[in-house]
Amino acid sequence: MSEPLLRGLMQLFAIIAKLDGVRPEERNVVEAFLNQQLNKEAVNKYLQAFDEYAQRQSRSKVDLTADSETFGERASVRDSSKMMLICNQVNQELTQEQKIVVLIRLFELVVADEKITDQEYEFVQTVGEVFNIPQKEFEHIERFVRQSNYESIDIENILLISKQGNKNLKRAKQLIVPDFEGFLVILRIESVDYYLLRYKGDKEYTLNSLPINPDQIYSLPTGGTIRGNKIHSIYFSDVEGKFWEHTQQDHINFVAEDIEYRFPNGKIGLRDISIAETSGALIGLMGSSGAGKSTLLEVLNGNLKPKKGKVLINGVSVHQNRKTLEGVIGYIPQDDLLIEQLSVYDNLLYAAKLSFSNLSPLMLRMKVNKLLQELGLTEIAHLKVGNSLDKTISGGQRKRLNIGLELLRAPSVLFVDEPTSGLSSRDSENIMDLLKELSSQGKLIFVVIHQPSSDIFKMFDKLYILDKGGYPVYYGNPVDAVIYFKQIINQINSENAECPECGNVNPEQIFDIIETRVVNEFGRFTDQRKVSPHEWYQHFKEHHKKSPIPTVNTSLPSTDTAKASRLQQAFIFFLRDIRAKLANWQYLLLTFLTPPFLGFILAYVCRHYVGDYSFRLNDNVPVFLFMCIIVSLFMGLIVSAEEIYKERKILKRESFLNLSWNSFLASKVALLIVISALQTTLFLLVALPILEVESLWWYYWIILFASAVFANILGLNISSAFNSAVTIYIIIPIILIPQLILGGIVIRFDRINPGLSNESGIPFVAEFMASRWAYEALAVAHFKENEYNRHYFSFDQQMANAEYKKTYLIPSLESKLSIIQSASSAEEEKQKAWQLICNTLEEESERLNTDLLPTAMGDKLPAPDELVDVEQTLSQLRKHYIAQFNKANQQKDELIRQATESPEAHQAFIEAKEKYTNDALNNFLLNTQSAERIVEKEDRFVQKIYPVYQAPEPGYFKAHFFAPVKYAGNWMLPTFTANALMIGLMAVLLYIVLYFNIPSRLINSSLSRLGRFGKE
Repeated sequence: MSEPLLRGLMQLFAIIAKLDGVRPEERNVVEAFLNQQLNKEAVNKYLQAFDEYAQRQSRSKVDLTADSETFGERASVRDSSKMMLICNQVNQELTQEQKIVVLIRLFELVVADEKITDQEYEFVQTVGEVFNIPQKEFEHIERFVRQSNYESIDIENILLISKQGNKNLKRAKQLIVPDFEGFLVILRIESVDYYLLRYKGDKEYTLNSLPINPDQIYSLPTGGTIRGNKIHSIYFSDVEGKFWEHTQQDHINFVAEDIEYRFPNGKIGLRDISIAETSGALIGLMGSSGAGKSTLLEVLNGNLKPKKGKVLINGVSVHQNRKTLEGVIGYIPQDDLLIEQLSVYDNLLYAAKLSFSNLSPLMLRMKVNKLLQELGLTEIAHLKVGNSLDKTISGGQRKRLNIGLELLRAPSVLFVDEPTSGLSSRDSENIMDLLKELSSQGKLIFVVIHQPSSDIFKMFDKLYILDKGGYPVYYGNPVDAVIYFKQIINQINSENAECPECGNVNPEQIFDIIETRVVNEFGRFTDQRKVSPHEWYQHFKEHHKKSPIPTVNTSLPSTDTAKASRLQQAFIFFLRDIRAKLANWQYLLLTFLTPPFLGFILAYVCRHYVGDYSFRLNDNVPVFLFMCIIVSLFMGLIVSAEEIYKERKILKRESFLNLSWNSFLASKVALLIVISALQTTLFLLVALPILEVESLWWYYWIILFASAVFANILGLNISSAFNSAVTIYIIIPIILIPQLILGGIVIRFDRINPGLSNESGIPFVAEFMASRWAYEALAVAHFKENEYNRHYFSFDQQMANAEYKKTYLIPSLESKLSIIQSASSAEEEKQKAWQLICNTLEEESERLNTDLLPTAMGDKLPAPDELVDVEQTLSQLRKHYIAQFNKANQQKDELIRQATESPEAHQAFIEAKEKYTNDALNNFLLNTQSAERIVEKEDRFVQKIYPVYQAPEPGYFKAHFFAPVKYAGNWMLPTFTANALMIGLMAVLLYIVLYFNIPSRLINSSLSRLGRFGKE
């Protein structure tokens, strides 16, 4: 309190006290008030001020007789005016709780002489009105102070503590304490949740180690404890619980029985943990770093499954029946689980939409606004939450918002991990006040707390302390914990838990005792503890009796939540994600400026020319196509790689709602598809015009978009598997490098390590590379579907196949025939050559559907005179393919002649070839620059030249590289369509892998095995 305020209060006390003369009893009341607020030196100072004001008032003291009535009325008016001025000043500076204290002291002041005049009562009543104290509470305070038989007051805000109770009380609460002598009466001031007590009796009892004098009024602070001989201590939580027990609609029995938890590496994290609690309690979990506080919290809330024991809520297991407990459990982790780009209001609104699908948009907004008001966050409702580097709201406000996200659902059991971490003392107290209020409303709250202040420490109803190795060492009242540990080590004044001067408790005493170190001969502390964790655990087992497991006669608490359907959840997640991304300007700029920037860089670098630029003569087009795919994969990975990782803790919190994992993933994929579509469009709008790529825009877009979507889902798998952003971005290049190497252009498949190659010429491992499918699709489409080649492709294909047969295949067969005819050839060589001829002619016979096979065909080598039939067959084949080539060539020439009849058409034909074809790409797909045109593998000839014209064998997508078509069973699909479908199928398979969280499980399993191996 400020100096002017205290002087004003002394003046106010003096005005009221002087009305019938200042008596010693009244002065004692003022002194008692000052002792509550100030130190001894200041008490003397302001008590002297009171005396001076009282003497000054006494000089003008009024003789309240008939002869001096007029003068008395003037003095009374003058005092009333002065009193009003003081009350208005006090009203502005004191909290409502402090105003209650002032009113009580005023009542004590006027009844100190055991009588109260009308004028004194009128003055006190006026003070109550100016202080805005409700009339009902004013009357309760008056009765509590004035009534001599206060133990008989029968109102709802009275609690009577005695050993037998009072049967005549119908409305007042009662608490039976065996062997308690006398009556302890407690009045609750409901508007400020403030408690007053008076004792009637002659036994010695203490409040926070200070004696309770009979009939004197005391404040019962949070965490206060009443003690006495032969009685069990009466805790603040016992008193508070009595006032709240009738307002609790749902009853909770929480039981953790014989819990043991082991980490994946086999190390024991928790041992022999047993807890039994009911509704309306605030339970603190304490321990030194690494003792297992957070682990215990995770086991109790069901996130971690214990090796032994069980955790039950009203008889329902939290580990085996999570769906049944939906909406009952709430979890607030230590880290802020907020969507940083959204406003305070939007964070709550989207959480409400997920939990209350039965409410209209108006009702949802009303619910959110009401909660904002209760949390004191209305003024910052539309501020962006921000992060540690971009702060827009304070740490305390962030914590309150975190709590608010859980309060929306009103869970009956709430688990909070270090809510005061990183906060100022004021913010810490505000957060704990909020949690205490929630427990007072019937919720059961478990809080992991570290280094609490005295006030926060005393807020807890129970305290559970763990020591290193997960050993339980204390379970009981917080203040009694100090006494417990002091008594075990036989410390002096072990009965005193609080400072006798200020009433504060130092929780650090507990850990100073627990972790006391052995001192060596040089007076220095060693690393060895005096009492080991196991020894403290043995003391705990000796002194602590397990609470009996309560019989469960109640069902689970009801909840008004109505979880959104899976489709609604996906839509809400989608909208929430869009809103968050639109609010992040850095993300938007990088996401949508990167594609055109990379498109410009890639296209500009690849725009090679000598003299005037010509697309046909640009040697970098094959590389450009491939790098477009790599860029798409890169952008798809980058935008998705953190999507699950950064929301993992939010998902953990929302897991208590049993929300759909599939809905969350679907929303992510849907949004990433939209982003990838826009990125692909922006990339191509810049890149293609620079290289003057014409007519194939949609082919580019479809393949690059499919590649990006594949990378999106692959990135989501990475995001779900790893728990570090650094690891994620190390993994991305590790994934991209195989896509580069095995894409088919950096290292040609016919030049790859023989150990990786196979019959089709495509390495098996390359079949899993999206880049290989995408590049083949785009290259073949570029060759087949451009505005020039698409008119002549079928003719060129016939000519190329005929050219291969007559120029390469038949001469090779004739060469093998000459080996058979040669007398110097070995028998084995002849047999191999004959088998090769037989196999090739069988294939040709099936392909041509004609009976061209010679009669000498068989497994045995033919006689020399029988080889004439083979020679004739080969000659017929050559003639057939020459005719085929000539026919296709004539048809193509005729088509070209018709297209170039006029000079303008002829010029357009030449320009089309310049605009739409590329020599480097043609050479790459025709393989004309390779010395190998045909090779012999085992007992067959393999075509190497003209792969883009070569029809593959029927099968399921199995074909040589750059095949013009693919088979899906009996269906023949263009390579572009087939490869696009294959990339889509790979994306679907990755989604299934992601849905079942396979990468995360594999990594966690591997780490667990490594941990066990290291331990062994």
